[in-house]
Amino acid sequence: ENGAAASSDTVAQGASKAVLTGISMLGLVSQRFTGIGKLTHVDVRIGVHTGRALSGVVGSTKPQFALFGDTVNTASRMQSTGKRGCLHASSATHAFLRDDRRFEWKGRKIEAKGKGIMDTFLLTRYNSEIDEAQGKAPARAPRTLSTTT
Repeated sequence: ENGAAASSDTVAQGASKAVLTGISMLGLVSQRFTGIGKLTHVDVRIGVHTGRALSGVVGSTKPQFALFGDTVNTASRMQSTGKRGCLHASSATHAFLRDDRRFEWKGRKIEAKGKGIMDTFLLTRYNSEIDEAQGKAPARAPRTLSTTT
């Protein structure tokens, strides 16, 4: 969007897609991981935050794509303070999704490095019936996340 502020609906759609992607990732890890060598169990924590970020390619010897900004750092804090097998969202992301009936959240306060006390939300339930009723493919939710289908 060339640096222009995104509309509230566009941001809400992006937040919803990020959460649905996270649900699918958790589901795939819990259902598909079979182990590699001595590694027999994988725990995943997903953190989501909504806000502005910068991106670009950095480096001349070994160019890499990178994301920068407070939004990226906050999402990292959501991940690092989250629970294993769960999706942890910031209050900014929750604000866009709190009225979305597909998702149920449990509020919590966390101490985030460099940010202090933050109000955050763990996803506790995903109602895939709503996506199915709208003709959308539901996310593959893990068994640890309460779902209705």
